[in-house]
Amino acid sequence: MVEAILNEFYSKIISQEKNNKRVIVACVENEFHQIGIKMISDIFEMNGWSAHFLGSNTPTNELISFTKTIMPDMLAISLSLYFHLPFLENMLQMIRKEFPTLTVLVGGQAFRHGGKDVLLKYENVFYKPDLNSTELFIKNLDNNG
Repeated sequence: MVEAILNEFYSKIISQEKNNKRVIVACVENEFHQIGIKMISDIFEMNGWSAHFLGSNTPTNELISFTKTIMPDMLAISLSLYFHLPFLENMLQMIRKEFPTLTVLVGGQAFRHGGKDVLLKYENVFYKPDLNSTELFIKNLDNNG
């Protein structure tokens, strides 16, 4: 129901002006809570980005393959359940192996219970706790290159 409501307003809020930047937006493997990351995808599009929304339960090997095809400017990954943190860590290891400098945004409800320290091991990986901080980060990137 929530996704239907978001889709109803999509055409009214998405920017027609594009900035030629691409982002891939996905959930970690075994994560089936995609409403939050769908809203993140919409925020990117509201700011002129081309967002490729892969949705929930994205296998890491498929994310890597799609990233090689699209060559995005950024990845945005959601983790809703804290006990899936090992799946996120595996995903980040694979991303860094294939794309050492690619910017990765990470967020989700799981981090209310801890785990942000895991992200410190990876360069150019940024934790954003909510929609507002994500949008500010995107706008800052757009304004500063």
